[in-house]
Amino acid sequence: MSKRIVLLQALAAIPGEVAAILQTVDDEAGRRHTDADSWSLADVVQHLLLVEGQFQQRLQRVMAEERPFLPYIHPSPSEHTRTESLADLVAEFAQLREQTVAYLTSLKGKKWERTAVHETEGPVTFHFLVQMIIDHDSDHLSQLQTLSQSLIPNPQ
Repeated sequence: MSKRIVLLQALAAIPGEVAAILQTVDDEAGRRHTDADSWSLADVVQHLLLVEGQFQQRLQRVMAEERPFLPYIHPSPSEHTRTESLADLVAEFAQLREQTVAYLTSLKGKKWERTAVHETEGPVTFHFLVQMIIDHDSDHLSQLQTLSQSLIPNPQ
């Protein structure tokens, strides 16, 4: 199995993992913040949605331009204003991710060697950018897991 296929499988699996973590969380609990600076579960899913579109644009730029400069994508909690249910947000994320995977699947192996200049990472390959998406997803999966566990009452 090629490294590319492993990356594509990992990308495709993430929405299911998000859904599995959130399957027992009701929408009210999913919007609860543990403190003023924390993100809720809904914030994390909205962030994943926001950056998925940015990741798609970024990947397409690397294919269309010679060594484009890619600014760091800053989290923007002020944009987490959507009111749909967690299930609807996860479904939309899954749909966007499916588009990302379809796009990546359509690209021949040589294209994955194209390069860009990332604001914080410096010169990077397309392949590395895809790995960065997976790393980003992993960080937020851990965050979702921790937040969802904090909603479970502690027996005393």
